[in-house]
Amino acid sequence: MAFGSRAFSREFFDMYHAAVFEALGENAAKYNARIGAILANAWYKRVESSADPAGSKKAKESYTGGPFSFSDIVRFEFTDEGTVYLYAKNCVSCIDSEQLLMKEVFMSHDFSKEFFAAYHAAVIEALGDDAARYNAKIGIILANAWQKKLSELPADPAEFKKAIEAYMSGPFRFSDIAKFEFNNDGTACLYVKGCDICNGNELLRSSGKKGSCPISQMVKSAMGKALKTGVELTGSEKPGPVGECYLKYKISM
Repeated sequence: MAFGSRAFSREFFDMYHAAVFEALGENAAKYNARIGAILANAWYKRVESSADPAGSKKAKESYTGGPFSFSDIVRFEFTDEGTVYLYAKNCVSCIDSEQLLMKEVFMSHDFSKEFFAAYHAAVIEALGDDAARYNAKIGIILANAWQKKLSELPADPAEFKKAIEAYMSGPFRFSDIAKFEFNNDGTACLYVKGCDICNGNELLRSSGKKGSCPISQMVKSAMGKALKTGVELTGSEKPGPVGECYLKYKISM
């Protein structure tokens, strides 16, 4: 799978990760275990499993320090007492929103887009038949997070376009390009290229599973609240390589 040269937005991952677990609510622990198991299976498919603890330690550290990089430091230790420790420093899923906004803690190297693709795919696979329902919740939570960052909601389509594009090219950057357009026939469209979420969905499709896009639901919720109107997600088109997509909407003005 090809990944672009653009640096991955750690702020985007923080908001995505937080939205997922807020949406899961009291079921978070159950789904977290499923996500972990799916990520472990993905690792098993990439490296040979070893019965030797030293070999397993080496394989684990090489994965978490390479394509699955989610922190600056990862150390795995087996002890003589039969216990095991995984030490991580500046783990991206541990950094909270306040720290990110204050720019107090950051990984010193580029975030792994391959990790995010695997993480997103694991989340959606773990949700199973509940994926569509939770995907909508995640989108609403992400829209609410965007709304809280605004001094006031956009009052018209032109202001909405400006505000959402600025957000998606700034702290919430998940793609190389994110352009929003309103049409005269009451429809609207978000065009994205180089989307990081699409790479995760491609992993799902390659194994015969269905992907889900929380961005599609986020835009639907954000647009409805800002313009105080009904919004319908009418579909999507993927004309080019993985990561290029048109999300289409119909607005009840």
